[in-house]
Amino acid sequence: MSPHDTWGQPGEQSIGHGGQLPPTTPLSPPMEGGQYRRQDVISAVEATVGRGKIMGLGQLESNLRWEVVFSDTASKQTFMNGQISVKGVEATTENMQRKPHPCSVSQCVFQICTLRAS
Repeated sequence: MSPHDTWGQPGEQSIGHGGQLPPTTPLSPPMEGGQYRRQDVISAVEATVGRGKIMGLGQLESNLRWEVVFSDTASKQTFMNGQISVKGVEATTENMQRKPHPCSVSQCVFQICTLRAS
C-alpha cells in the first residue's frame, strides 16, 4: 500500500485527492512593529496555544503576513479568539477556509521522438 492510497480518508490531513487541509490561519502583525522574525511569531503563538499545537509556520508577505498551521481545529479557534501580540504589538488573524479545488488539463503539448535502429 502506498501513501497515496490513504489520501482523503477520514482523519487524514493531506491536501490531495479530496482530503481536507489542516486548520490554518493567516497572522498579520502591523508594520509599526518593524521586521518580524520567525521566532517573534513563534513566541506569539506559543503564548496563546503552546508550541505543541503548531504544525507549521510560513512567511507569506515580507515578514508582515504569516501562515500558521495548527494540529487541531480547537487550537486554531483558541488562537483566533485570543489577543495576539507580536513584539508587543497587537496582530490580526482571519479565518481561512481553503478547500482543494479539482483541476483538469485541457491541452498538453508534447513531442514524441522515435529512434530508428540502423
